[in-house]
Amino acid sequence: MISLPPKQWWWSSSLILILLTIILIAAEHTSRVIALPIKTTITTTTDFTPTQVHLAFTNSTHPNALVISFHTKNYNKEWLGMPIVKYSAMDSTLSHHYEQSAESSVFQYGNTQVTGYDFHVWIPNLKFSTKYYYQCTFSQMQNISSEIYNFYTKTDPKQAQHEVHTVIMYGDQGTTNSKNVIARTTEYIHSYFGNKENNNNLFVYHLGDISYADDFAGVQYQPIWNQYMDMMANIMPYVPYMVCVGNHENGPQNKPYDDFERGFMAYNHRFFMPGRNSSLIGHNMWHSFENGLVTFVAIDTETNFPHSFFPQFNFQNKIDQLEWLSDTLSKIDRKKTPWVVVVGHRPIYSSQYIFSAANGSIIGESKILQQAFEDILYKYQVDIAMFGHVHSYERTNPVYRTQVEPGTANSNHFHNLRYTIHIVNGAGGNTEGLTPGKDFYLGQSWASKIFYQDEGYGILKSRFDSNLNVYSLEFNYYAAKTNELVDSFTVTKNA
Repeated sequence: MISLPPKQWWWSSSLILILLTIILIAAEHTSRVIALPIKTTITTTTDFTPTQVHLAFTNSTHPNALVISFHTKNYNKEWLGMPIVKYSAMDSTLSHHYEQSAESSVFQYGNTQVTGYDFHVWIPNLKFSTKYYYQCTFSQMQNISSEIYNFYTKTDPKQAQHEVHTVIMYGDQGTTNSKNVIARTTEYIHSYFGNKENNNNLFVYHLGDISYADDFAGVQYQPIWNQYMDMMANIMPYVPYMVCVGNHENGPQNKPYDDFERGFMAYNHRFFMPGRNSSLIGHNMWHSFENGLVTFVAIDTETNFPHSFFPQFNFQNKIDQLEWLSDTLSKIDRKKTPWVVVVGHRPIYSSQYIFSAANGSIIGESKILQQAFEDILYKYQVDIAMFGHVHSYERTNPVYRTQVEPGTANSNHFHNLRYTIHIVNGAGGNTEGLTPGKDFYLGQSWASKIFYQDEGYGILKSRFDSNLNVYSLEFNYYAAKTNELVDSFTVTKNA
C-alpha cells in the first residue's frame, strides 16, 4: 500500500468527496427530470412502447369480437391520448387503409413504477374468416407503437367449416422448463395457419399458474411476469390466449414484497377474460364463452366456495360463484353447443398421493373441490373437466363420486356419456419441475392414463360428422421433447 503524507491525503480525500457530491447531485437532477410530466417535445421512448401484446375472446353481442391487450412501463394520458389499435384486412403496413378502435380501458394498481400499465382495447364487428393486420398505439402519439402483428378471425357460424374448432391446452408453465412446450405451441400455431386444409378456428387455453413469478424473490415479481409475457411473443399476439386462475396467481410469496401485489392483482389487470366486462362478474376469476360446438366454462378453484384456499379474497361481486356456475350450465343450449368443457386449476381427481388415498378415495384439497363442484358437473352433464396444478398428465375414466360409468373403463372411445372425464394437464413446464412417478398411487379404479416423464400439451378438437350424424370431441396429448402422441381419446354423441 502507498502511504501519502497527511496534507496530501487530506487534499486527495477532499477532491474525491467533491467529485462524489457532483455525481450525486447530477443523478438526483436526472431522476427528477425523468419523473416530471411528459411534454410533447419527447417523440419516442421505450418506457411508453406497447409490448406483451395478446388477444382474447370476449362475451359480446357481436358474433366476432376480440379484446387486444398490451403493457407499457409508463403512461401519460395528456401526451399519449387513449390506447387504440390500428387494424386492417387490406394493408399489411397499415400505412394507407386502416380502422381505429374506439373503446378501450387503462388498468393500473399499486406503485405503477413497479407494476406498469395494462391496456385493453375492444374490437367489435370483425369479418369472419379474415386475416387482419394490427398495431397497438395511442390516439395522440401514433409514432409510439408496437410491431405489426396479424390474426385470423373464426369462421362464419352459418358455414359448415365452422363446426371444426381446435384448442391448444396446458397448465403450469412459467419461464423455466417451458421452452419445449412453448416451441411446440409456436410451431403448431404457425403451421396451422399455413395449411390451407385448416380453417381459422384456433386458440390457446392456459389452465392456471401462468408465469410462476411468485416462486422468485418478491422484487422480481413483475420482472418475471414481463419476462414470461415476452417469451410468448410468438404465440399471444396471433391467437386468442385464454386463461383461468391458479394458486400461483395470488401474488408474491417471498419477502420482501409489496402488499398491493397480493390478491390476484397482476392476473386480473394483465388479462381481460369474458367475465371482465360483465356487470355481474367484473373480474377474471370465472367466466364462460361459446366457441363453435363447445361452451367453455372456467371456474375459480382458489376463492369463493366453501373452505376455499384463499378465503380472505372475495370476488363474488353481485353473484356467488357456485350460484353463477349452476345458472350458467343450466342455460347452455345443448343443441347449439352440444359440448360443455369446464376448465379450472386444482383437480378433483389426481392419483398423486396428496389428492387421493391408496383405496381410491378423494382426500385433501381434492375432497374440498369435490364437495363444492362435482355434483354440479354431474347434474348438468359436463363432458370434460380439465385442470392443471399437478405437474403431469392424467386422464380418468368417466367418473362421478369415484365410481366409473358402467362399460367405459379403460376405453379410448366413448358415446353418449353420463359421467364426466377429468383430465390433469399441468406439465406445461415450470420452475418446480415434473411430479415424479413415486408420488402417485398407480392403479386407481377411476384412473385410465398417467404420464409424468416429460412436459407436454394437449390438442382438443370438436367437429360434426354429417355422414354419421354425430358430434365428436377428440383430445390428443403430446410429449414436448419428442412430440410423440402419449394419449388419445374421442367422445361422441348423437346429433
